[in-house]
Amino acid sequence: MTTIRDRVREIQLMLRDDLATPAIMRESEVRLSALYGNCLQEQTIAELAYKPVLLVCMEADGPANRARIKAECSDQYARWLEAKQTAEQVHQMLVTLRNVGRSLNEEMRLAR
Repeated sequence: MTTIRDRVREIQLMLRDDLATPAIMRESEVRLSALYGNCLQEQTIAELAYKPVLLVCMEADGPANRARIKAECSDQYARWLEAKQTAEQVHQMLVTLRNVGRSLNEEMRLAR
């Protein structure tokens, strides 16, 4: 099963290795835009699963910093952090692709 992270990594490697033509960059932008919604949805679900763990730790362990450290050792936190970082990565790749696209359009306009 291909995960969202696998799909993002595939696009990232293609862009990093200079295999992207303007057409591939446009296609990648469309794919990343679609994946971004999935990333945000997963981030929300993961955060909603993590918050009760944090609450239990805070109620049981006294000092907030100690409770937060304990909660951050949970699987729920790892899932939330992974989802958050994936969403940030997709967002940054979208910004980069849009800037490169604008730059290419400007170069073509000036070349006329």
